[in-house]
Amino acid sequence: MRTLMEQVITNAAVAAGFASTAVMHKPEGSERLLPGKRVEMDFQSGALKYSPRKIAKFDAGEEGTHRTVRTRVYKRSPMARVVLVSDDEQWLEDATLNFLSALPRRVADSQNNLVGVMATKAEMGGFTSKIVEVFKKRTSAIHIEFTGMICRDQDVPLIREVNLVDNISTK
Repeated sequence: MRTLMEQVITNAAVAAGFASTAVMHKPEGSERLLPGKRVEMDFQSGALKYSPRKIAKFDAGEEGTHRTVRTRVYKRSPMARVVLVSDDEQWLEDATLNFLSALPRRVADSQNNLVGVMATKAEMGGFTSKIVEVFKKRTSAIHIEFTGMICRDQDVPLIREVNLVDNISTK
């Protein structure tokens, strides 16, 4: 799921005007050597809820002897905090709107299950009313919730032949 989250965030950032090399995980050290316009990702914990439910049924083989039943076992909702960083206030405003509009509503994960993508919170930072600013750093933090599921597939054999036996005889 984390790989999918990184891919969705990177695609939205590139569509918003950031370079693909400027999308990175949250740095731990000094930020002086990093690009001025960048996207920082920080993955946070999410909720996990036991929620069994049959999701789909489909044929397992060409012969039609089995059927695969997909059952959702857990719902999971990991969170990501994405920080858009720039020194230009107007460009950051436009990039934030472009980033939010580039986020897909739903994507498919590696098991072909739908994953919902929703921005839940936005915070602006670094906007001060000082007359002289030496190192301007404007940020826009967006909290994104990814809602997916953990599924189990089970092959069930189909009843191919039925033999009716009459146990009641007439005399």
